[in-house]
Amino acid sequence: MAEKFSLVTDPWIKVESSPRLSLQDFFSAEEPPVLGGTPAERFLAFRLLLAISQAAAAPQDSSDLEELTADELKAKVLEYLADHVTCFDLYDPEHPFLQYPQVVSEDKSIPVGDLCFGICTGNATLLFEGNKTKPLEAADEVYLLLQVLILGLSGKKPDAKIVLAPGLSKKASSPASPSLGRGWLHSMPMGENIFETLWLNLISEEELGDDLFGYLSGGLGYAPWEKKPECEIGPEAEAYAASLFGRLIPLSRFCHIVNGRMHMTSGIAYPTIEHGASDPSVSVRLIDKGKRFSAVYADTSRRPWRQVNALFGYADSQEGCRILKLRAADDGFCGVWCFGIKISEQAGEQYFSGADGYVEEFYRFDENLEESGFNNRYLHSLKEVDQISKTLYVCVSKYYDEMKAADIGKKMAISAQQSFWSACDPYGSAFVKSCSDGTVSQFISIFAKFAEEAYENVCPKATGRQLMAYTKCRPVLWKWMNLEK
Repeated sequence: MAEKFSLVTDPWIKVESSPRLSLQDFFSAEEPPVLGGTPAERFLAFRLLLAISQAAAAPQDSSDLEELTADELKAKVLEYLADHVTCFDLYDPEHPFLQYPQVVSEDKSIPVGDLCFGICTGNATLLFEGNKTKPLEAADEVYLLLQVLILGLSGKKPDAKIVLAPGLSKKASSPASPSLGRGWLHSMPMGENIFETLWLNLISEEELGDDLFGYLSGGLGYAPWEKKPECEIGPEAEAYAASLFGRLIPLSRFCHIVNGRMHMTSGIAYPTIEHGASDPSVSVRLIDKGKRFSAVYADTSRRPWRQVNALFGYADSQEGCRILKLRAADDGFCGVWCFGIKISEQAGEQYFSGADGYVEEFYRFDENLEESGFNNRYLHSLKEVDQISKTLYVCVSKYYDEMKAADIGKKMAISAQQSFWSACDPYGSAFVKSCSDGTVSQFISIFAKFAEEAYENVCPKATGRQLMAYTKCRPVLWKWMNLEK
């Protein structure tokens, strides 16, 4: 293990088409870098970059944000890093970056490589490349630390015997990080480059007083590398959990990396989603007839382009993604970056298997969403696509009824729908964009043709009897196909 590793001066940030960058190099770059690595690594790096930008800019009101340019933000961050460089040493013996040196497990420390999102067994999705038993370099340990804090899985890996608050008794299983939840979908307003995107995601102290952020009673709070709550409970812990910094860099785990091993215990308890408490980038929705909140899940079988209405919600509703609702009309807003992880859970233990994996998409807009009639056009168009899917399901089911094979009809109808949506998914970003510029009809026509192909693939017509059933039950999709003309 390195004796010293400074996130400010040592390269660790993965970027495209370039070696890794330090924080200093990143914010000094003349050409805006593009974050690299896995979707999770891009998200983790972005969250730290955002938290640092939030600390450096410290906007008090909306005018502070309006007057802040990308170049000014970069200059403020560089000045802040120079003043706080000692706070960013990953292995500092007294104040290691985002860690608690008093957290030392006698029998439950874990090799850091074993905590990386790994290759699942069986019919599984590749989430993180590499051998999970391989020791990590210091630069990768930064990502691992951020992963445990921001996307920490629920379960028994944290050592419940380690207690910093006198008299506190801990459960054997720790909840997931509040940013991960049960696999929440995050959506961030996106600018033309990373620095504009960081600016769009900043929130001022004044804006935190808005009804949108009523659950963040702690305001901006304080950067955790400058000051951390001393223990799991008490006024300091509660204030941090109710602050913006407490959401950007959750401390639901207290961690300490020592000689390539992770020592950790459960940390601060966060308010749950049921009462509407969430990261500003998580889309919330009302359930149980509006009595409590849940969140939009990341789903590998239902890509975000089919849930855009849930991201924005309605202007006067409590639903939707709060940071998107706050910034959708701002100058510089030109798209949305969606990220999430679909995960499995059993008996309080989260893990990856089967169809689990990353969900990441980027949506760009050419026109102001409020002025383009985007929401109404999107809702209408998606309803049409859903109707095409339903028509396909009914027609496949009827075909197998005609063939006296109703027992497999449902299975084949579901298979056809899955093929249909899989064919549509690569066009999702373009579909969303077209809803802002009024050209969406061409995609509905394309999707209708995909439905025809899906019907043909599961409804054979090799025999006379099959041909009769095929012809009789074939979906009538001409009204959607003619839309592009």
